[in-house]
Amino acid sequence: MTFCKTKNFQHNLNLDNNIINPLSASISEPFQLCMICNRDITDEYFLRSDDKFWHTGCLKCKECDQPVTNKCFKTDHDFYCEKDYYEKLGKRCHKCKSIIHTDDYVVIAFEIELNSRSQLGDVLYHQNCFTCKVCNEMIGTGKNYHFSVKLGLLCEKDFSSKKKNSKESTKRGRRTSLTDNQLSTLVNFYTNAQKPTRDQLGQLAISTGLSSRVVQVWFQNKRSKEKRNQSITSSANI
Repeated sequence: MTFCKTKNFQHNLNLDNNIINPLSASISEPFQLCMICNRDITDEYFLRSDDKFWHTGCLKCKECDQPVTNKCFKTDHDFYCEKDYYEKLGKRCHKCKSIIHTDDYVVIAFEIELNSRSQLGDVLYHQNCFTCKVCNEMIGTGKNYHFSVKLGLLCEKDFSSKKKNSKESTKRGRRTSLTDNQLSTLVNFYTNAQKPTRDQLGQLAISTGLSSRVVQVWFQNKRSKEKRNQSITSSANI
């Protein structure tokens, strides 16, 4: 059985490289040309990214088309205000689906498969949302947990319980429900022949729509049940 262990919750989304903050112009610096209007920047504040410059009123958000006057977020080719950047491109918590901001503490969940750990992209949880799907208890730092797309996020106790129940279910096997017509066909045949041949099993499988294995097991169980009943009857008569 394999688990992941939680580490210290961390600020996950480091967007420093995506943020352009307004800078104060230096009097000693020569005027720069705005990349939008191609005019000298003489304002007290301006925007700069690498070696590119903008008036604070010229650089606009791609979504709302409003000037970015405070914090500006950039992608490879586009610029966004803080609100639209998070709405359109921001990461969301896997549980509550709300946006994860740069100052939120988060944990990244991993899928356990074949005794190895493979990261599922950015499967993120808020610190308070990192709870077991079954018992809803928070999985704290240093605690073992299991995460998979199929089962979701489980604490060590509930994952062990599910795994145990799954093994027991597999041992018992899956029961096949018979229709009235299928059962009637098998019972009528059993009255005349309690041990059908392989060819007869195949014919019964075709006529009932069941697999040959299911038909064979039904006859085995039927014979065993009658044998037990006969044994009980004999014991009662002694």
